[in-house]
Amino acid sequence: MMSMTPTRQTPRRDVAGSPAYAHAAAAGTLVAMAAVLALHALRRDLEPASHRLSEYATGPWGWLMTLTFAAVAAALWLLGRALPTTARLRPVRALLTIAAIGFGLSAVFPTDPMRPDALRETAHTVASTGALMALTAGAVWTVTRGADALGWRGARGTAAAATAVATVCVLISPVVHNSPWTGAVQRLCCLALTVWLLLLCRAVGQPERAGSSDHPDAGRLSDGM
Repeated sequence: MMSMTPTRQTPRRDVAGSPAYAHAAAAGTLVAMAAVLALHALRRDLEPASHRLSEYATGPWGWLMTLTFAAVAAALWLLGRALPTTARLRPVRALLTIAAIGFGLSAVFPTDPMRPDALRETAHTVASTGALMALTAGAVWTVTRGADALGWRGARGTAAAATAVATVCVLISPVVHNSPWTGAVQRLCCLALTVWLLLLCRAVGQPERAGSSDHPDAGRLSDGM
């Protein structure tokens, strides 16, 4: 005879969009990374350790840095749409949207290091700084309070380590601002956030992970006879 034990269904995730959004976000992130790597080879006149990434937007090949900001802004907006609609992840969606707006404004208002008091430089500084802070806050949330709502597929430790590095860089950035290490700290922060972003895109873009070990109750079906 059939067992009367209640059947426990595999948990189901409500997704705000399609996994295709997460894949597109990963593609945008990779485009931005490729553009930045190309700029390091094309702009040998800017010492990476002491110059901010934003300075690539002025002078030769400036359009590549503008493309980088636009690609990151699009990637963050798409990833925000792909996140699960659970209440636990709503702050992350909001922070990703804020960061996307910040990077978009950074593309519209390129830096002007020769005129630090100019409106364009002020707008760029506020937008890019706000974007990095929002993105770092979102990263912290995903590996702490929002971790249970994401299937990290064994990558939570790596995501947490990248988040920790980014957080330290953001905290010390005011100390190293305009120092010989400004560019180095900023690049380390961006690299750490890029790793976190790609891991988040991977997690969100593979909804079948609901049956993984990140969800201990997943897949426990009682079908005794």
